[in-house]
Amino acid sequence: MIFLETPGGHDLLNFVGTRAKFDPAAGGFDHFGLHFSRAEWKKVCARVKDAGVRVHGRRGNTAIYIEDPNGYTVELYCD
Repeated sequence: MIFLETPGGHDLLNFVGTRAKFDPAAGGFDHFGLHFSRAEWKKVCARVKDAGVRVHGRRGNTAIYIEDPNGYTVELYCD
């Protein structure tokens, strides 16, 4: 894995090697994530549930994965 942080910001790019077959027509990346404080993350999760958005996956009790209207996977997470 390679992690890059933007200068002066809190943007984090995470590059992960894979042996999975890559489809260049798929948009070029697997997913993007939005970071929240624990309190805000709980509110966001409640809003997702109330809106009836389907959760595609979970990472423990710190992240959920949803799909945006364009078909990209969005990770909503807290640390």
